[in-house]
Amino acid sequence: MLAALYDLYIPNKVVLFRPEGEANPPITRLAEFTASQTVIKGQATAYVCQNYACRAPVTEIGEMIRSIETAIAPSGSDEAKRLPGFSGKY
Repeated sequence: MLAALYDLYIPNKVVLFRPEGEANPPITRLAEFTASQTVIKGQATAYVCQNYACRAPVTEIGEMIRSIETAIAPSGSDEAKRLPGFSGKY
């Protein structure tokens, strides 16, 4: 999942990593909203957030990419924006 994120050109993106198995990892003090974010069925889980709101968590890379594309679509648009650098290999 991280490799897919690093392959994408998204100016101003921020990627936070919350380790599994720690009750209160340091990231929860820096970004309090991550305290309620959990892993789904032991799989890497992505939460795509924008403007203080997070979309439903996803565990598949393709779902994560689609969620990001939808999040960055122009306001009022029904079309997801194709991300530069995304080759579809995920």
